Amino acid sequence: MRKIDRAGTTYGRLTYQRCVGRNEHKQSLWEARCTCGGIWVGVVSLEAQSCGCLLEERNHGPKPCNEDHRRKISEAKSRKDTEHTCPVCDKPFMGTKTQKHCSKKCGRIFREKYEGRRAKHWTRLTGALYEPIDFWKVYNRDGGICQICFIEVPRDLRGSQTNMLAPELEHIVPLSRGGNHIYANVRLAHRGCNNEKADSLPEGIVPKYSNPDPRTRVEKIRDAAIAQWKDPVKRLRALNSMVGRATRKPMTLEERVAMSVIKKAYWSTRRTSQSAITSPQA
Repeated sequence: MRKIDRAGTTYGRLTYQRCVGRNEHKQSLWEARCTCGGIWVGVVSLEAQSCGCLLEERNHGPKPCNEDHRRKISEAKSRKDTEHTCPVCDKPFMGTKTQKHCSKKCGRIFREKYEGRRAKHWTRLTGALYEPIDFWKVYNRDGGICQICFIEVPRDLRGSQTNMLAPELEHIVPLSRGGNHIYANVRLAHRGCNNEKADSLPEGIVPKYSNPDPRTRVEKIRDAAIAQWKDPVKRLRALNSMVGRATRKPMTLEERVAMSVIKKAYWSTRRTSQSAITSPQA
């Protein structure tokens, strides 16, 4: 394979200088200088456009390399210098770039409203009942105890999206299975217990949309074959075909030769008759 001389050529920010050897796959390794002053060594490809500075610029600057740099990034993220308007109380406030609510109370109210919108959406789809539910009313009703594992649920973890011990509303009959969003169908549960239960139904409750024929495909084919075998006409026909196939004698060599001669004669006469039909008459 002819070696391509890339000395002096430029691609992206790299200017190739010299070939420094081969790698384990016998590919040429080239040394190149980047416009930022760095040295890059590797295989020539369309992905190699710089020594790494281009990727750092695309990722919004270099990655933190020491504790001081990390501290500065943390302070910049926590600096409240951006003006926002709270979507709950319509109050203007100064917060961080990613902050949405003016206080934890407004954030909790917003999440509870979101849960109510989600429940209203599902009840509209399934035709179930809906009523507005106060989470803390359910919390006090159940005594702060998870109704699945019967362990105390911490009050201060309400609203956490990562802690599996956070308190949540759990529907006894899930909304996706046609359950109602009413006080009689909700209870207190841990976030982890709620995720583990998923959309399973309590014991003894039949799903609203159940399959009337619970048989599998193999069972249906087997039952159809048994019903067909019980028909006397079809059973006799099947038995005759099985007996005839079992008692039929194999053909001898002379019979096979005679059969082949008959087939050749038949197809030759058929060919001549077809050609006579398609040929124009004189």
